[in-house]
Formats: sequence, structure tokens, C-alpha cells
Amino acid sequence: MRNRFRRKIYLLVFGGGRTITHVLLIPKQPIATLNDLTAADAAVIGKLLLAATSWVKSQSFADNGYRCVMTFNKDGGQTVSHIHLHLLADRQTKGFVQ
Repeated sequence: MRNRFRRKIYLLVFGGGRTITHVLLIPKQPIATLNDLTAADAAVIGKLLLAATSWVKSQSFADNGYRCVMTFNKDGGQTVSHIHLHLLADRQTKGFVQ
């Protein structure tokens, strides 16, 4: 991920090898859910997606495909009250997240 995103977004990488690569991208700006987003926060989501795209390109996953997942509120599966993006790559993710 380029340095321009590191000032605004945390990036954690899990897995790899025999498992699906799971990357968690967390904006440093605290926003609990998508419902709490305002027009002034729109750039946060854009930068989150640009950071994800930058990372998959740097890891050569972009051409083979990857999945980006965000969950919101209890029924949506959100367990942490801070928006974040799950990026899944490196293996076919069919059935991993429905």
C-alpha cells in the first residue's frame, strides 16, 4: 500500500500460503457504521477502496480477482463499531463469504 494511504488507513494482513489472504483495512477516522457517514466523510470510503486496489495490485492479485466485504450493524454481521473493509484474495473465495 502506498505511503499516501498509510497516514489515513491501518492495514492488517492475515493468512496467505495455503489459506485465503485476508486483509483488514481500517480507516483511522472513527465512523461506527455506514449509517453514520456524512457527505464530509465520503472521501474516507473512497480512500479505503483505493487503498484496497493499491494493495491487490502490489501483490499481483488484481487480475485473478478478489473480494471486498463490509458489514454494518448487528444483523449485517458487524462486530466492531468502526467501519472497516475485509479484502479476500489469493484463492477462489466462492462460499467463503455469502
